[in-house]
Amino acid sequence: MRPLLPLLALAALAAGETPPAELTSVGVPTQVSRNSNLWFEDGKLRGGQDALQIGLHTILPERLRVSEVVSVELLHATADDGSQLTASEHGAGGGSGGDPGSMDLSIMLNPPPVQIRRLATLSVAVQARIAAEGLRRASMKPAKAWIAKRLRIDGFPGAEIELEDLGAERLTLGLTPLLAQALENLSFRTSAGTEIEHQGWNDTQEPGWVVRQVDLALPPDGEILLDLRQELGQRRIVVTATDVPIALPDRSKAVSGVLPTSEVQGDAVEAPPAVEVVPLPAPAQPRF
Repeated sequence: MRPLLPLLALAALAAGETPPAELTSVGVPTQVSRNSNLWFEDGKLRGGQDALQIGLHTILPERLRVSEVVSVELLHATADDGSQLTASEHGAGGGSGGDPGSMDLSIMLNPPPVQIRRLATLSVAVQARIAAEGLRRASMKPAKAWIAKRLRIDGFPGAEIELEDLGAERLTLGLTPLLAQALENLSFRTSAGTEIEHQGWNDTQEPGWVVRQVDLALPPDGEILLDLRQELGQRRIVVTATDVPIALPDRSKAVSGVLPTSEVQGDAVEAPPAVEVVPLPAPAQPRF
């Protein structure tokens, strides 16, 4: 089976479109976790697993909003002795989008021997979903006019919604998965524009459909607001970090010499001054 990305690139070229260029950025370590898990049977050691997790933060060369990190591929992880580390059995790791123009990653590696203290270079290729920075809003008002009517959201292919039920204390919305993914905020207002707070919601998954029951009393002439974020496709981002510590500094070095001391001349400790005792005057004698 041919890889998907080359097929997408060929399709873009055939359509006269230039695929987006690969991005490169510098990763900064945010945390390193290195531990060993051992398991026992009848008090005897039966096995174990070592783990090395490295967190990276990166500022992207373009102001893009990463909505999802789809995959992380380890390109190379070179220790300070030149040896190569490999990805753990759980894969190279994962991550998430941060503020616009930034991204956070977590990389899982098989740890090297304990004498390896640093990684000279660490490089990963990230496949990320990119979303528009601004939101777009859709409105259903009055709510009662849209009961049992399936609507397509303009500008969001595959995004559809239906107000299935408008009860006294609960309303039920039906969403396609693409709409549920694009939906960043769902809010409600009265006909006068006053926002109505809901008490939470519950999602039920059906084939090709998400049923969302929201706990609130929305008047029939109220308004349902959907704030949506458009996805702009995927980008490949190569993140490289250098000189990454993966262990604390080694404090177990052997003593290599003795540092002599000498007496400090003319710096004797002076005796504290004597305390002068002043006698109190005798009390006056009473006269009879």
